[in-house]
Amino acid sequence: MLSLNYADDFDGDEEKTELLDFLADDKTVDLDLRLDARRFLQGCPRRLVQIAHKITSGENLTPTDSQYLWRYHKREQKRLLAM
Repeated sequence: MLSLNYADDFDGDEEKTELLDFLADDKTVDLDLRLDARRFLQGCPRRLVQIAHKITSGENLTPTDSQYLWRYHKREQKRLLAM
């Protein structure tokens, strides 16, 4: 059994590499992205966040939810075009 810190020439490039470097790292956390998302959500209307939770959990939106989301998109699109 080898340690993950064991270094050897595994890939034939004459350079020693630790086994740990070959493991897939799918669980890296982008802290900047996470902070940006948190700031964005803090600035969003509470109702919009509730609608987003419904969408991500697979719940159907009520007609009122859909209308609120449509109006929010329309208002934000106008604001982006004005920039």
